[in-house]
Amino acid sequence: MASAGQLTLDKTVFSLEKLVAERLSWFATQLDEAGVVVTIDIPPRLTVNADRDRIGQVVNILVDNALRYSAMGGELLIVGRARARSMELTVSDRGPGFGSENLEQVFDRFWRAERSRARYSGGSGLGLSIARAICLEHDGTIGVRNRPGGGSVIRLEIPA
Repeated sequence: MASAGQLTLDKTVFSLEKLVAERLSWFATQLDEAGVVVTIDIPPRLTVNADRDRIGQVVNILVDNALRYSAMGGELLIVGRARARSMELTVSDRGPGFGSENLEQVFDRFWRAERSRARYSGGSGLGLSIARAICLEHDGTIGVRNRPGGGSVIRLEIPA
């Protein structure tokens, strides 16, 4: 797996809303089977100057992770915002969240939440570490916090 500084980026300007909609369509069957309702709140004119495929990979990882830990009939909220000098994307779910003792570890390679917390097993524990490497390569940041009432919020920010 590549570490920050080892990825090759092909930056272009693209619509974040279109990218997220495209990537969510790849999960349509799983989302439907799980009864997970997705709400997208991204301004149609929000564009990003980044590697579209790599940011798409991050979206895939975050949606897959949220789907894996969301309860049947859960909800997923994806919000995109333009900031003064950056773009912010948050993915929120209503799964079990992370133990407060694990918040610093979730982006470590091979770290996985307890299997009992997942709706289905699978995965190598590399997804969030890959997402972090992609964000860092874009000179961005990624972090996680627990959501009041249950669930987690993963927030990434990359320069505009």
